[in-house]
Amino acid sequence: MTYTKDKVYTEVNASINSGDDLITYEAQEVSTGKERAITPTNYDKSVVWLATELKTSYIMDEQFRSTASLSLSSLKDIAYNPTLKASVEGIYTKNQYEGRLKYNFNGNMYTKNKGNADRESVGSYGTIDLLNTYTFGNDYSVHFDITNLLDVNGKKMKDYDINGRLISLGLEIKY
Repeated sequence: MTYTKDKVYTEVNASINSGDDLITYEAQEVSTGKERAITPTNYDKSVVWLATELKTSYIMDEQFRSTASLSLSSLKDIAYNPTLKASVEGIYTKNQYEGRLKYNFNGNMYTKNKGNADRESVGSYGTIDLLNTYTFGNDYSVHFDITNLLDVNGKKMKDYDINGRLISLGLEIKY
């Protein structure tokens, strides 16, 4: 279902999904220490879940627009699948420059598939990303991005840090 009026666009989707023999990922201890790895695992049971997604955007003027999304899922059997995800993004464009400030939220999730006795819960967390692109003509662009700008504590499992700050600089050439 979609709704469009003036400067607003909204889309809502809902689906009932099912799957057999899904390939998923789980946290596995890889040594006698506290190190862990995330490895692919087969989930051999059949699962059925409801997934909904809401996307919206608003255009303020030629230079500023925003987007937002919200995803809800009833699937709790599979590891690293949050039941709630959301994002809000402000986008500024002027001439060849585009800057984006984005907030991402991931709700609670598990590190192992349902049925494992040592299933750990991962708490919800949010990150802020700063993304910048400058385009030179039609063929060249440079970007400078900072993902997880505030270096939110990425402690998602006991003794396993992930999702720290990432700074990247890149050049894209089209030919």
